[in-house]
This record gives sequence, C-alpha cells and structure tokens, in this order.
Amino acid sequence: MEQFNGRFVSDKSENFDQYLKESGHGTLVRKVEAKAIITLDIRNEVSDDHIRQYFIDRNFLIIVFPDNKWICEQQTTFKNPIMEFEIDKEFEESTTDGRKFVNSAALTDEGMLVQRQIYLEDSHKNTTITRYMEDDDTLVIMNVAEL
Repeated sequence: MEQFNGRFVSDKSENFDQYLKESGHGTLVRKVEAKAIITLDIRNEVSDDHIRQYFIDRNFLIIVFPDNKWICEQQTTFKNPIMEFEIDKEFEESTTDGRKFVNSAALTDEGMLVQRQIYLEDSHKNTTITRYMEDDDTLVIMNVAEL
C-alpha cells in the first residue's frame, strides 16, 4: 500500500454521468455528483495501535484499521452514512437513496482496491469500482454490469 501515500485530486472524469444513469441514480443525484471534485488522501500510520491508513475519495473518508476492518464515511449535504466492512467479507448496505445491495471489497496482488455491489432489487444493475495508482495518478474505474 506504499504507493497510496499522498493526496490525489482528479483532473478529469469520463462517462461518469452515464455510469450514474446506468447504475440507477436519478437526474438530481447525477447533476450533484457530476460536479463533485474527487480527492484521494491516503496516509499510513506507524503504530498498529492506531489507524493505519485513510483516504478521501469522492466525498468518502475511508479508514483502514490494523485488524482489517475498514470504515467508509460519506459526507454529503443531506446524509452522512457510515459503512463498516472487512476485506473479502460480504455485507449488506443501503445507499442514501434507499437502494439495497450486498457489498464486498478486496485488495488485489497488484495493489488495487476492488469493490463489488450486487443489488438486491431487480431494477438496479450491479457495480464494480476499482481504485489503483499509476505513476502519480489515482485511477478509479466504475463499471455497471452483471458480475
């Protein structure tokens, strides 16, 4: 995870509105999300007694604890949901707009954080979000598809 040390701010977004539309977000949510600036802040702490890493990604504060538990806190104007999870373990979650899904997250050997959302309602499509570093850039790839 050494490559994640630092602060990264997005300079472009490609097809993000289409991703939001395909994943079932309404027009108002898409307009608000499209204007958000993506900032990724990651730090590693020295002591295992303290939080080891955290980063901010599109209004999310993600905290990594030494025992493999993560907390993801979303900060929005309307709601501030908190998601707690462990790597490679499924958990249920609801979005701020009420959509329900089974979520899982994994760290790959290539140093990527891959999040999978499997929706519990037929009207929404499953999503995969992959975050990784390339040179000095943070790349976030969001795909809507059947998993």
